[in-house]
Amino acid sequence: MIAISPVQGLVEEIINSWSLIILIYWFVPELRAVKLFNIFNLVMLFVLPLLGNTSFIVYLSYIALLCLIIVRKTTQYEQYIIGISFAWMIWALSELTADWLCTNFLFKQAADVGSFGWVPMLSDDGLGLILIVLTGLFVKSQLAVASQNFAFFEAEFKRSMLGAAVVLALVGTSLIFIVHTVHYKGYNSGIVVIAFFFIIIISIWLYRMFNRMYQRLVQQKLDIANYEFLQQYNELLVDSDKQAHAFRHDISNLLLGIEGYADEGDIPGLSNYLKQVLDLTNQRFGSDAISTELAKVTNLGIKHILLRKIRLAQQLGIHVSLVVDTDFNLGLTDVEAVRLLSILVDNAIEATQTNPENGQIVIALVHLPEENRLVIKNTITESVDIEHLYDFGHSTKPNHSGIGLNTVRDIVNQYDVALLSLQATPNYFQITLTVQEATPC
Repeated sequence: MIAISPVQGLVEEIINSWSLIILIYWFVPELRAVKLFNIFNLVMLFVLPLLGNTSFIVYLSYIALLCLIIVRKTTQYEQYIIGISFAWMIWALSELTADWLCTNFLFKQAADVGSFGWVPMLSDDGLGLILIVLTGLFVKSQLAVASQNFAFFEAEFKRSMLGAAVVLALVGTSLIFIVHTVHYKGYNSGIVVIAFFFIIIISIWLYRMFNRMYQRLVQQKLDIANYEFLQQYNELLVDSDKQAHAFRHDISNLLLGIEGYADEGDIPGLSNYLKQVLDLTNQRFGSDAISTELAKVTNLGIKHILLRKIRLAQQLGIHVSLVVDTDFNLGLTDVEAVRLLSILVDNAIEATQTNPENGQIVIALVHLPEENRLVIKNTITESVDIEHLYDFGHSTKPNHSGIGLNTVRDIVNQYDVALLSLQATPNYFQITLTVQEATPC
């Protein structure tokens, strides 16, 4: 075993423990919004260096407590624990690899003597940090696609991916104990370090495999959804056509009613009768206007989600108006456009369904010469605090996670040409997404 002074040991544990905490925040940045998580890590910044050199179990216990906090305080705990599992493996792998390289190659003579000075020790720690950064960049790039789509994964995929990550992390942890045992007994531990590299590679392969499986499943469901959408859209057109024919038969009788009130000079009765006729007209031709506007939407994903959400709102008794410009193009990927539109329309429906008789939702897809705008406006019954709407976990609705607009903001922030704006009055709330069109070079 290599001897170092108590001061060296404390410095090394500070570097090791702080690098682990920073790595976890790097891999799971969403956890910065969890207050208890931040408080716990702030305490661990000082506690881990004092306890870390006593046993490797201390770090394992720290990770276990982090996972417990995540499960109790977050709704997307599967993704966060997977991120922590990868961060844990990268940290352990980098530290072990740096130790192995320094003791077997870079500072073999000092290791054989059994004593490390400041230069070998700091070189060991510095090499470990470099390996953490390089390995972290590689792993994050490999997992980027799966991580972005994780929110759409079904529960069985999330559980399977979580189980695979945890099992591999436990296997890697077992290898750590083996490495420490054989390394400090003076044997060549290179084969175990190589095995641990394979743990990382297998982890990435499994994660990406789950993502490919999910994408195939999504494609199958998308094909089924498109078929159902075409059926629903055809039904909507048929219903609108039937209503138009029926109304043409009714119009002559309605005109006779107007003549009757006019002949009798019953102005109040005529006014009331005309109001009823207008209400009937709006009911008859409301769906026809929706189908006409939907026909202008060229993106099947957006058209499908609009049809579903508008039908849901109408079933709840909410009046919906839709305006679509023919050349409208939101400029986002299909998946992100559907995600964003679903969240915004769902929020509008939830805000108006408490008073559906007076509830109104206006959806406008506007094309301008240099930009496209998605505008969603809805009636509200309570004042809205715009300043805190984007906060992770903030919600104006009971029993909601409050991550909707936070997710919308994250999507929009991926595009330099996109801007999200909110407006609120005592009676209305409006959200506008403006996307600049790319100018040709």
